[in-house]
Amino acid sequence: TETVRKALAAPHPANAQTGPAIRGDFHLMKEHLSFLENHKSLVRIYQTLSQDIRQKGGNSRKIFFGNHL
Repeated sequence: TETVRKALAAPHPANAQTGPAIRGDFHLMKEHLSFLENHKSLVRIYQTLSQDIRQKGGNSRKIFFGNHL
């Protein structure tokens, strides 16, 4: 509801991005990666998409994923 209104009001879809990558919720991202740990290709996809989301959201700081990969 509120999230949908904000998304519709955003001038560009990238401005409506939500989720742990855009928020910098690294604890939750590591939790997500732990579910994928037996699927290395999915881990790489998750990492790539998360980094891209952060960059498009204006935060070019590289994400360090620790031992996940």
